[in-house]
Amino acid sequence: MAAMNKQYSNIFSQFYQPVVNIKDGGISHYEVLLRPQDESKYSALSIFQYIMSIEKTGEIELLDRWNINEMARKMESPFHAYGFPCSINLSPLTIQSDGFLEYLNDVMSKMKHPERLHFEITETSEILDYKKVNDFISMVKTFGSEVAMDDFGTGFANLESLKQLDVDIIKIDQMYVRDCLRDVEHRKFISDTVDYAKEHNKKVVAEFVEDPSIEKLLLKMGVDCGQGYLYGKAEKKPESYISIQSNIQRAIETLGFETRQERSDTLSKTK
Repeated sequence: MAAMNKQYSNIFSQFYQPVVNIKDGGISHYEVLLRPQDESKYSALSIFQYIMSIEKTGEIELLDRWNINEMARKMESPFHAYGFPCSINLSPLTIQSDGFLEYLNDVMSKMKHPERLHFEITETSEILDYKKVNDFISMVKTFGSEVAMDDFGTGFANLESLKQLDVDIIKIDQMYVRDCLRDVEHRKFISDTVDYAKEHNKKVVAEFVEDPSIEKLLLKMGVDCGQGYLYGKAEKKPESYISIQSNIQRAIETLGFETRQERSDTLSKTK
């Protein structure tokens, strides 16, 4: 285990991408994404392929545990990520494995602020034991954590799975977001997801928000949060609130508004 941890530490680095409340531009939390420690040896694509390969071999739990341990260690500092929650990805294979819940409960019980550690269930593997996954969700919620279904609408992250899981957040896959301005079916998917979320008291996060016009549409559709280059890239050090506001303000100005408040007021009148 120690050798494996050292191996992962040599390969991976934890980067932070902000997830932003669309209406007011405030930070909701950061998603922690794994990036290459040495870009001369690995690319982001090769890192993704590596993760997919160990998911198939069953080693993904070791990587997920390393990711959790690293984040728990960093969160010992009260200034980590400016005090905002951080969300890490977990494979269903890891969640369903024997002994994982006991391990995670032990880690979170020792944390000063376990409520700042959030989780995203990935879509890359099928959920075979919904009871065990819901046990995981219930357990982390006792610590104040939130759980998201990642990449909703692709892979195994579908409506049937969603109905069986008590998640807090639905993350709409980038496939539906990036083409929503010109694709009617993608807009309908987003709208239907928002309706379902509101009916079941869940939040919606849209991935891949890179265009101010897309953000404007998502706001009108009732999407809660956005994530993408419009707000900030994944960085080794989390972007500050001021930096994110600068990114957003530049986007607002391209739409002809002076401030985010002016924009929100105008959009609210058009609903």
